[in-house]
Formats: sequence, structure tokens, C-alpha cells
Amino acid sequence: MPWLFCQVWGGSDAEPFPVMVDGGDTVGVIKKLIIIQGPSSLRDMRAPDLKLWKWNQPGGVEGLDLGSSSMLNPMETIEEIFENDPPQRKCIHIVIKVPAHGKST
Repeated sequence: MPWLFCQVWGGSDAEPFPVMVDGGDTVGVIKKLIIIQGPSSLRDMRAPDLKLWKWNQPGGVEGLDLGSSSMLNPMETIEEIFENDPPQRKCIHIVIKVPAHGKST
């Protein structure tokens, strides 16, 4: 699974973007890849400050209630996360929540 499509949650102009991954990459590594391969607005972020959720659904993430699902564990691999629900075509796979005001802590 070389590509996962990601989208920043809560950004009015947020568009989905692809991130090249390896199935053995952990969520912690994916956070770093998101910063490197994602939009320039993420460049000043620290990987541990990003919070990720599996979405794997078509359409955008506007209005998504992140409280109704579990945040991804940084030690889990992509293979483990998508083991029973592989990434679907034309879907957002990962939702990203950035720190308030886009600032790292």
C-alpha cells in the first residue's frame, strides 16, 4: 500500500493529499512523512504534536466528530491499522488534527 490520502481536520481550505508509505511504517513514522510530504502549512509542526485517526471513507472530513473514534497509537503499523479494512480507492484514509492555532507545543 504505497499511498495513503490524508486530510487536516478543521481546516476550511484543507484538501486531501497523498503520502507515500510502507506497510511496516508505524503511526509515529507516518506523522513525520505527513510533515515532509504534506502541505507547507505543516512544515513547522513537530510529529508528536499531530494526532491521527483512521477514516477510510469517501468525501471530506468536514463536520467529522473525532471524539467518536480512537486516535491512532504511534506504535501501531499501517499494516495493523488497515488489516481488516484495507485502504479504499478515492477515500480519505487518515484524518490529521494539528495543535490549536497550528502551533507546536
